[in-house]
Amino acid sequence: MKRTGAGIAVRRGAAVLLVRRRDDGQWDVPGGGSEGAEAIEETTPANCARKLS
Repeated sequence: MKRTGAGIAVRRGAAVLLVRRRDDGQWDVPGGGSEGAEAIEETTPANCARKLS
């Protein structure tokens, strides 16, 4: 099954939200992946919400 990934740039004024990746410790925009029937437009906001809670 093909895995699709995407990220979202979250800005407030000049600030940009970044998260530290678990796999390599680098900073990145929040996002997520989808495997299967879930559309990436649904997956990415849901993953971002989980990371911010």
